[in-house]
Amino acid sequence: MIQYYTAIGRYELRTGSNGAKQPVLLNSSRSYEPSLCEMLLWSSLLWHIRDQQELEIVCDEYSLAYYCTRLEHLGFLHIGSGYTAADALFELMAPLNPVPATAGFGSRLCSFLHLVFRRRVPLSVACRVLHQDRLVPHEQQIMDLLSQNSLSTAELIACIDQNLHDVRDSSVLMERIYSDSALTCDNLPAYVRASDHLIPVLQTLTNLYLRRLLVLERY
Repeated sequence: MIQYYTAIGRYELRTGSNGAKQPVLLNSSRSYEPSLCEMLLWSSLLWHIRDQQELEIVCDEYSLAYYCTRLEHLGFLHIGSGYTAADALFELMAPLNPVPATAGFGSRLCSFLHLVFRRRVPLSVACRVLHQDRLVPHEQQIMDLLSQNSLSTAELIACIDQNLHDVRDSSVLMERIYSDSALTCDNLPAYVRASDHLIPVLQTLTNLYLRRLLVLERY
């Protein structure tokens, strides 16, 4: 059995009552202050998809099982299992909501100035933050859909199947995706498994995620 792990959500630094900065994990309306080991594990999975062998570099097998279970229960880690790599990747991504994480030019410019004048990073290195990835047409199609509405990976595949381009109206979107009264967000992944677009969408989403253009959330 193959298992893949990835992080859910994002983080920010908050100043505590003692003046010290503490990382806080955020996912939808949930927030959590992780321990050092939890933060090391979560950050090793952000914008990565890893198997258990890779994660055992971060912590031993016993601690890994404990912290993975804890973070998964809290909603900040997800595990996908399958007999093939494609099945495990689908189980990992299907219920999650990919969210565009592309920073605007203003944010990238601030990061550039901070690196150059505060961190003294060489100009040739700092310029990389100003670079914005160019998207090929099928990547742009997916990013356009995700920027219009909150979609799980399974719902995104259903949108591609139906050739939907405008998904801003949630009520219309739900009518199109869940036209069969028996379909729910829980069983939609099983329904789209037969889609011809499943593998291409999974490949594109994975590439966008690994290039740090998406974060994964779960509502």
